[in-house]
Amino acid sequence: MAAKFIESLNPSGQQDFRKYCSPSCKNSTFCAPVAAEAISKIIHTLPNNKSQGEDNINTKLLKEISEYVTTPLTNLTNLSFETGAIPTELKIAKVFPIYKRGTAREVHGNAVQGAKSAVYDV
Repeated sequence: MAAKFIESLNPSGQQDFRKYCSPSCKNSTFCAPVAAEAISKIIHTLPNNKSQGEDNINTKLLKEISEYVTTPLTNLTNLSFETGAIPTELKIAKVFPIYKRGTAREVHGNAVQGAKSAVYDV
């Protein structure tokens, strides 16, 4: 009897969670557009010792090329605020273990470190 009930709830056998979610509200959160000067200031306040992410751009390089990337980063940031979406490429991180004690094969006592793109920090 339970199997028939479950089948009646999901006759196709697919489990799509979106059918249970209410429609998204595009204007539920508002972020004011940012100016290029603000992006430039953020870039120059990033610490130099940050690891580079999947894009191989560390903060020192980002600071050196900031005059060339500030406008595109400003446009990307404002577009992300407007649409509510962050490019998937900026969400990728390098994850690697840091061996604190014992051998590399021992899980206990070791930590996992992640490095995301410096651009994502902006």
